[in-house]
Amino acid sequence: MPYQALQSLSAGEFKRFCGVNRIIRKVEDILIKCGKFRLPSQRQWYQPGWEWKVFIVDAGEVEIERQKKQKRDYSGKQKSHTLKAQLLVDFENGQVIATAIDKGKTHDFKLLKRSRLPWVSSQLCLADRGYQGFAKRHAGACTPTQKPRNQPLAEDEKQHNRALARLRVKVEHVIRRFKIFRIFSGRYRSRRRRFGLRLNLIAGLLNYELAHAS
Repeated sequence: MPYQALQSLSAGEFKRFCGVNRIIRKVEDILIKCGKFRLPSQRQWYQPGWEWKVFIVDAGEVEIERQKKQKRDYSGKQKSHTLKAQLLVDFENGQVIATAIDKGKTHDFKLLKRSRLPWVSSQLCLADRGYQGFAKRHAGACTPTQKPRNQPLAEDEKQHNRALARLRVKVEHVIRRFKIFRIFSGRYRSRRRRFGLRLNLIAGLLNYELAHAS
């Protein structure tokens, strides 16, 4: 809740709000500690069967409250103050494998490099135009062919881009499921330091739902 809104609360309303906020934090901590909603560890990347997995990576921005240091969080693309959230999704079952967050103005590929994911050379990763240059770091990266300046794309390159877009649509479905939660579809009004924890927790809850779907 914004500071200005807190000022308008009466003493009783403020106490109730603080009590609810403490309960929410306790519930979040309990869910994290129970272990059922954790994302896969880096050790799992080297388990049998994972060496041939196909992943999809994508990033999006979540609007936040304006900070005191405005330039740090201002995103020129969204024309607002944002945080960037990155998802790595298993193509086969749609589960979230890893997440990463940074300032909204951070480039998608820069965020991917900072996340230091333990790629195996045989793993395939599908990405969009925001990850140009990924193929130089990982042999299994697949990104759209970039159109040369003042030249059209060849027909086979257009077909490649269309086929990649059809495969990558699965990550958009995962992002849609995240946006059911208000903190991702609207303005995130809480403290920044809890955003990463909540992103991981919701990813774990969605994974648990997929794993136990009837």
